[in-house]
Amino acid sequence: MRHIIDIFDINTDSLLKSVDIPSHREKDLAQLMGWQTPEDEIYGYDLSFQQVKILEEWTGMKIDLPDSIAQLIGVED
Repeated sequence: MRHIIDIFDINTDSLLKSVDIPSHREKDLAQLMGWQTPEDEIYGYDLSFQQVKILEEWTGMKIDLPDSIAQLIGVED
């Protein structure tokens, strides 16, 4: 499973962009999200401001966009 961040326009629900989380960050991601079981990683999650800032550092991409919401999603390969 890999994880992506989908960023949606808060007014139109349109997908603005998707950002891949590097696979070498999977253990860090589990800690950041507070996952307790392997099943936790398959759900979608709204991201907090603090989580977004950390994920921006990990990905080198701007995630905190004006009038947007960021969600973490697990995707089967």
